[in-house]
Amino acid sequence: MPTRSEPQDTAEETTLVTAVFAPLNPFVIAVLMLLTLLVMLDHIFWNPFTTEVFRLVTVVETDVFMPFHAVETLVFKPFTAVVTEVFSPFQAFVTLVFRLFIVVVTLVFSPFHAVVTAVFSPLTVLVTLVFSPVHAVVTAVFRAVVAVVTAVFMPFHTVVTVVLIALTVVDTAVFSPFQAVVTAVFVPLVTVVTVPLIAFHTVVITVLMALTTVVTAVLIPFHTVVTVVFMAFTTVVTVVLMPFQAVVMAVFRALTIVVTVVLIPFHTVVTVIFMAFTTVETTVLIAFQALEIAA
Repeated sequence: MPTRSEPQDTAEETTLVTAVFAPLNPFVIAVLMLLTLLVMLDHIFWNPFTTEVFRLVTVVETDVFMPFHAVETLVFKPFTAVVTEVFSPFQAFVTLVFRLFIVVVTLVFSPFHAVVTAVFSPLTVLVTLVFSPVHAVVTAVFRAVVAVVTAVFMPFHTVVTVVLIALTVVDTAVFSPFQAVVTAVFVPLVTVVTVPLIAFHTVVITVLMALTTVVTAVLIPFHTVVTVVFMAFTTVVTVVLMPFQAVVMAVFRALTIVVTVVLIPFHTVVTVIFMAFTTVETTVLIAFQALEIAA
């Protein structure tokens, strides 16, 4: 049977969607024109006021923070130089260690990577051949589902978009004056609060950095000594306990074998005796029950 091509189906769907949404076009155009007018009014009346407020705040912040920034630069320059000189050798050593580690890991894992690639390449080809028909069927099914869902939800999406655009414009027109007032109040307040806190933050950082340096200098030798002592203790314990573990394993294995050999015949004898006793007891009780019923 002749089938319609995909462009013909798309053309018919487009014609249907155009016929459905043609009555909504004037409404959409009117709403967009109203929104454009509101946005123009907002830019005309509120942007100059907001620009002037932010310009004044920027000037005040610049005048307040320039001396503080200069003092901070003078204080931290020597500290930065000292930290750079102290940590440069450590960084070079760490870089050298990690480079050697990367070389060793590359040499170890290159053969493994080659083997894994050789194994998985045929597997990938096989999986591709198996799943290609499945993928084609799933793609065709999902295309049909997407087309149906698109045709159903496009009118709903258009109405929701128009409503949300109108709501956004109204919300912007209502909250823009409030936002301008709040911004004008809170920007100077933040500036005033920031100046004492920055000074406090600088003092706290200086004290904590000095404290960290002292604690590090004290704990690093202690950590080195503890590491050496525990490594030696671990070596001694390992050397002492490995023969003891070997002896215990040999003894318990022999004990397990002996107990198994002894208990299996005993278990068999006990099972046979109890089965015979159960059989006799069942026979006697059945006969006794039969006599009791007959009487």
